[in-house]
Amino acid sequence: MIMKLEKMWFLSVFILLLACNESKKASNEKPLDKSNSKEAESTRVAPELEGIYILQKFNKETIKNTTSYKSPTIEIELSEGKVRGNGGCNKYSGNIGFLEEKQIKIDQVSTTEVACPQSDLEGRYLQAITGGILTYKMNGNEVIFYNDKTTMVFEKAK
Repeated sequence: MIMKLEKMWFLSVFILLLACNESKKASNEKPLDKSNSKEAESTRVAPELEGIYILQKFNKETIKNTTSYKSPTIEIELSEGKVRGNGGCNKYSGNIGFLEEKQIKIDQVSTTEVACPQSDLEGRYLQAITGGILTYKMNGNEVIFYNDKTTMVFEKAK
């Protein structure tokens, strides 16, 4: 009887370990990049898109730093399929996927939750970058992300 219980216990632990391993594999998958091929990805996105950018205009509103609120930033890491930045007060990070030519989608974004001064820009900005597909256009040291609701003009950080 004791031998039977020991075998069942070991079998249960083995199954649990297998399940944890499968869960870990699933959490490491990139949801938007099904190919995981660097060659395939490089044909869909301009390598000059990689870098750190500072928001200059949100729709027609010019964005300026203040002592309590910074201009939102976005850092794009193509090799990792990641974005990170500052929404003006809180930091954020997430995944970036490349869909059609000159189109991206940012998802699985998490943010810090610092108490911030009154400004609705951060909320509008985060909603804009995560709210669906964005088309981008490079113009010198600027990148413009846009869709039917929003246009954001960023300048590459020096």
